[in-house]
Amino acid sequence: MDNAFLLKLCEKIELPPDAQTAALRALSANRMQLQKALCAPEQKAIALCKRRLFKNRKSGAAFCLAFCLLRAERAYALYQEKQIPDAVFYDTMLDIAIWTRTAKQSENIDGLVEIGWLRQSLYLHMFRIGRLQYQFGEIHLLFAQIAPAYQKQLPFSNGDRVLFIHIPEDGRLHFDLCTASVAAARNFFALFFPQYDFSGFVCESWLLDQNNRLFMRAGSNILRFSDLFDGVVPTIPQNQELLRRLWHESRASKRKIQKLPENTDLQKRAKAYLLAGGTTHNGFGYLLK
Repeated sequence: MDNAFLLKLCEKIELPPDAQTAALRALSANRMQLQKALCAPEQKAIALCKRRLFKNRKSGAAFCLAFCLLRAERAYALYQEKQIPDAVFYDTMLDIAIWTRTAKQSENIDGLVEIGWLRQSLYLHMFRIGRLQYQFGEIHLLFAQIAPAYQKQLPFSNGDRVLFIHIPEDGRLHFDLCTASVAAARNFFALFFPQYDFSGFVCESWLLDQNNRLFMRAGSNILRFSDLFDGVVPTIPQNQELLRRLWHESRASKRKIQKLPENTDLQKRAKAYLLAGGTTHNGFGYLLK
């Protein structure tokens, strides 16, 4: 365990000071348990972290953050073996700070509660290339809940290898940055993972909900994001992603929606849309290799 590396990592990803303090305290108080988690296979390590969260949300979140920082040190060694640039490593680990800030905002906790998601970055299943993240995976159309009629439009079959695109919550979604990211990702995976034969890129997100066009400003970054893909099809279920992303609310009655803040133009437009009975879904975008 290299404290100098951990402090540099915290600085590079701009980890909030209070969260960093909580993580260092958890590291000092739980050295044996953290070492056990680090030595365990991925599945068991994440399960151990989740048990700590279930037992005590506050102390468990600090434990999870300490684990992520320590695991990031091991991930860095693998990056060096593959000669992946440090810039990609630190950009990828920004997710630690992003979800730490989310925990503070939504639950007033100094630490991490999204340990299941962070595993993707920590175990080299996902990389951030510029504005977007790219995760190894396979197409499962039933899991994505795409209607049969729309499945026929997709250029992929069940089980096809793809790269899933994810959008970190740490800045504006400029279209030019997204297109540059995809171009860089093509080169990145061809260079560092040439053995990964994939069919294309896919993205399932509320940002691709075609209902967004009913209330969002024309030409907005979110609506232009759809233009990144060769095609977009809807998914079946309604969901509350719009509420979660704009207001950190998992669900809300009409009365509660009326009280939601309108600090941005998007919040104002989305709130009016929801109060008028508007529904929200996800969209499934695809981009050929």
